[in-house]
This record gives sequence, C-alpha cells and structure tokens, in this order.
Amino acid sequence: MATPFISMGLFNGTKISLDLWLSLLEANFQYREIKEDANKKDKKAVLLVSLGTDVYSVLGKLCASELPHMKTYEDMITVLKRYYVVKRSYHRSLMDFQLRTKKQQESVQDLYAELKALANHCNFGAQFGGRVRDQLFMVVENKIFFPNLVAENLDLQSMTSWTVLEKILNLERAFGSKKSTQEIMVVQGQTRCKHCGYNHSSSKCKFRDYICNFCNKEGHLQKV
Repeated sequence: MATPFISMGLFNGTKISLDLWLSLLEANFQYREIKEDANKKDKKAVLLVSLGTDVYSVLGKLCASELPHMKTYEDMITVLKRYYVVKRSYHRSLMDFQLRTKKQQESVQDLYAELKALANHCNFGAQFGGRVRDQLFMVVENKIFFPNLVAENLDLQSMTSWTVLEKILNLERAFGSKKSTQEIMVVQGQTRCKHCGYNHSSSKCKFRDYICNFCNKEGHLQKV
C-alpha cells in the first residue's frame, strides 16, 4: 500500500514562496521514499497535480509549444522559478529591512519572522543573525519596552536574535502588551528613579554616573 502524502495544499504564490513550497514538496517525496534518481515520473506527476489549475495554466503557457507533462521534472522546476522567483534589488531589500517597524496588532513573533524573511534578501552572510538581532532590538524604539531593554545595558554582541525576542516576550508577559509607558515605569507606592526612570532608589541606580547620549551630562539616561 502506497504511503499517503502529507496534506500540503496547492501552490499559492500570495501565501508562500515557491522555494518554501518546493521544500515542503521535497519533504513529502522523502516521506514517500521517492528517491532523487528513481521514480522521476512520480515526482513529475505529483508536482503537476499539486500546482492547481491557475498555476498549471501559467505553466502551460510558459512551456508552449509543448504541454507541461512533456517536460522533465527539472525543466518544470526551472520554468516555475524563472516566473515566480523574482530576485529583489539589494538596495530595495536593505531599505525594506531597515524601515520595517512593528505594525498595529502585530505580534512580536510575527515581526521577528518578517525581519528574518526580509534579511534573507540582503546578502548579510555571516552577519545575518546579528543584523536581525539588532533590528529587532531597535524596532521597539519609542515603544513601551525599549526603555526597559536599554536600562539593562545589554551586551548585544553576546546575544542572539532569539535571546532578544525572548526578553521582549518576557516584558509582554510581565506588563501586558497594551499598558502605557507610565504604567510600566511607575508602580504605585514606589519612587521613580531620577537616573533611569524606573522604580527603585536613585542612590542604588547603576546609571547614576552614566553620561547621557543626548546632553552629555552625567547622571541620567537619554530618555530621562
């Protein structure tokens, strides 16, 4: 009895990239033990019936004057990639990555996933993880959690993007994503520190000798 295919849905370029969809298709091939060198007809047949009528119609036009099933599996993949995989401009990709901010009602997890997807087009190479980490840290600037992250005086170079994400999620769990900055910074019955703006004694604050990045005066963070 043949091993059933895992449900993966028809290809829809508005919901998933062709490269990711093909990766899922290859996973199905492995699950069914359809080898790379054998059963090429099986792979081609599965690909064609998984495209859906709209994409199959596009493929038919691209393959003219032959029908798609007359092409090899590799030829069809090449034709599909030429049509659906558009190489983005490096400079445009970099601008989109650097200007990406958190949208209203967007979760931090979704933002993180989007930043990684955008960074994938920026040719960051070995700097990929660090650039995503730094951008994730900066996109919460002027938001309710940024002052908390700054106050920790984090050593970002020693952190991963996952670590920064976890810290932001911990802040959400601790304070709630809809609380105002004032609610986070001032707790009833406690004194707001004049050095960093948080709820502890000013005499014990580690930022009491800090040089402000804005006014270059000693004794407070820029946000204060």
